[in-house]
Amino acid sequence: MKKLSKALLAIIFVYACSTETVRFNDLAIVTKNKEVIKADGFDSAVFTVRFNAGSDINLINANAQIINGRFIDSNTNELEIQPVKDPDGVIRANIGVISTTIVDSLKVIFNINEFKTISKLSSIKSVPATISLQASAFSVANSFESEIEITGTILNSEGKKASNGYQIIISDTFENGIAVNGLFRDTSLVTNNGQISFIYSPGPVNPDQFINLTATIIDDEGLPIGITNQIQIYVTNND
Repeated sequence: MKKLSKALLAIIFVYACSTETVRFNDLAIVTKNKEVIKADGFDSAVFTVRFNAGSDINLINANAQIINGRFIDSNTNELEIQPVKDPDGVIRANIGVISTTIVDSLKVIFNINEFKTISKLSSIKSVPATISLQASAFSVANSFESEIEITGTILNSEGKKASNGYQIIISDTFENGIAVNGLFRDTSLVTNNGQISFIYSPGPVNPDQFINLTATIIDDEGLPIGITNQIQIYVTNND
């Protein structure tokens, strides 16, 4: 709530009195096309700012900031709002937003001629349906003489990114199922932007054989949820 002189208030409206108590909703109304957005880095929503009758489009100074999301029409977390006048004379602006993979409210702070309001979207999880491993190479020397980088992509049933925070366990086995107990380092095994990664070296094992690297998604109690993927790496001699 602010006290506003007639001179400043005339930026958007004309008031009879010299001083008015003004709220954001006296200037514009913000609506949205949905209340919930999925944290998959892809789901989108539209906020509509409808300026009240009597607004002068040439004197509107409006912008917005976004938290835990991004604007469709901006590469930063800020956006200059460009209102347009409809054929029916209504002044409005549509602001498209896209989610992140963080399960938290998406917030947009609207600022119209120094009056602010916040509009929020609740966030729901993007649940994993698949995990796919990719290797920087498909062979690695034994005796810790080389290593490979493995990345994993975790997607939901719609092929979009899984939300942050899902845990993955990894294992290395020979083709007969016996554990290799190689070296894993720089492990990032909690989903972040739909990805995990680690670096692997098999250590002192015999060359000319395959090793299976397996990634499995687990729940909060450490139990597998039935989503796994495996790739084979060929071990070479370190000569």
